[in-house]
Amino acid sequence: MIQHLLFWRSFIIKQALAVLFILIVAILSGCAHTGAIGDDVIITYPRDMFVREDTGETGLLIAGEEWHVLINIPGFIDREGKLTSPNQFFVKTDPEGIIISAFAEQIKGAMDSEACATYYQSRFMQMDKNMGGLLQTKTETKSIGEKKVLVRDMIMRERKARSLYYIPYLKGYCFDFHLTVPATEKGIEKGLQIIDSIKLVQGPPVNAKIKKYFYIGTKRLQITMPGTWTSSVKTAKTGDKTLSTITFIQRSDHETNLKVSPIAGFGGIKGSPQKTREGVMKMMAQKEKVAREKPTIKELKIGAMELYYYDIADKNHNPKDPKDYPYARQGFASLGDEVLYFTILHHDNTRAKAQEGMEIISTAKVLDLL
Repeated sequence: MIQHLLFWRSFIIKQALAVLFILIVAILSGCAHTGAIGDDVIITYPRDMFVREDTGETGLLIAGEEWHVLINIPGFIDREGKLTSPNQFFVKTDPEGIIISAFAEQIKGAMDSEACATYYQSRFMQMDKNMGGLLQTKTETKSIGEKKVLVRDMIMRERKARSLYYIPYLKGYCFDFHLTVPATEKGIEKGLQIIDSIKLVQGPPVNAKIKKYFYIGTKRLQITMPGTWTSSVKTAKTGDKTLSTITFIQRSDHETNLKVSPIAGFGGIKGSPQKTREGVMKMMAQKEKVAREKPTIKELKIGAMELYYYDIADKNHNPKDPKDYPYARQGFASLGDEVLYFTILHHDNTRAKAQEGMEIISTAKVLDLL
């Protein structure tokens, strides 16, 4: 059986928005709780975001739920940085300076939109109190169809900001769509148009690419997968070292199993293309004894990413065991200082399934949060 084993000798993991918008989001989301991160631990949040390829709409997913929410925000891009809460989906901005953030949380006792709004308004009051009179505010309610929107104007030390809050109760969750817009009628109009596009959709997403975020030390790894795939994270001991592995697998047939482990550049020793290639050569030599044919190293460059890998057919494959994959592609993806170790397990001797895994790996991006 081919397994996702790590060659540890060369790679060791060690620990080594606008001002008002960031302040408000941090307070309203529970004072920027982001979770403690250990040396070898991958932190994930239960909120996912995707983009529908056919309509361009942005989708919001909650782990374990069989429905999703769509919002139409063309022209918005991710505002890089760490999310302020496990309940947060994203922070995005557009060329006009509008900033939008979305949250969803289960609030004890909240059973409708009115209760959700009351809960968040209590946070507004607490925020005003904490500011000690430095923040001047004015709040009114506007309607767009059946949707009620809170419009909150704020002035602090001559800085002016206008926020729109749409706080619906959807399927047991209080959603908070928070938009910071220009303090003009045009700003409010565009904000209300965005809010008007929000809708609940039953079932899993279709024609979707899901962005997954993984926090390792002071860095964030982003990998995009098709909506027909799922992901999970497990941490296991390998000798005196800890290996955290992200597994991507197809929902329906499980024909392809992709495993990815961050192994360098995420808090300790930095990687390099040369070290990465040497690591693959050593690992490949170890696998020759279980291979039907002697594997050969392959190299591929995709943008700033350099991949070194080999294909292997397992001569000890057990065809009676559906979890025993006869074929694998193993190697390293170098993103400069950061290195990912990957294994693509599959049943396809044409290697087309291996290519599906490579397409997911090629989307990997690393953001330094410091």
